[in-house]
Amino acid sequence: MLLESGESLQVRPEGTWSKGTFNKEEVIGWTKKTIIFNKTSVPEAIRILENWYGVTFNLENKPHPGLLLSGRFENETLQNVLEGLSYTTKLKFEIRDEVINIKF
Repeated sequence: MLLESGESLQVRPEGTWSKGTFNKEEVIGWTKKTIIFNKTSVPEAIRILENWYGVTFNLENKPHPGLLLSGRFENETLQNVLEGLSYTTKLKFEIRDEVINIKF
C-alpha cells in the first residue's frame, strides 16, 4: 500500500484494512504546542488536557449528552484553555493545584 501525504492506513484485528485521511495539524499539533479540539467529546478532551497539563479533572455533574468541543489553543495555559472552552460550553471551573473541578 502506497500512502500519500495526509493519508492513513487503518488495519482491523480481523485482518482487513482501509485507506483513510487525517488532519495532519490535529495529529501532530502537539509537536508545536498546539491543542486542537475539532468536535471532540468531553471525555476525550478531558483525557487530552489531563495528559497535556498533568492534572486530574473532577466533574461535578455530567455535560449535556452529545456536547462536542472545538477550539485551537497554541502554547496556552490550562486556565486560558478552560476559559476559552467556557465561552461556548457554559462550563464553570475551579483550579486547585493539580485538581480541576468542572461544573456544566
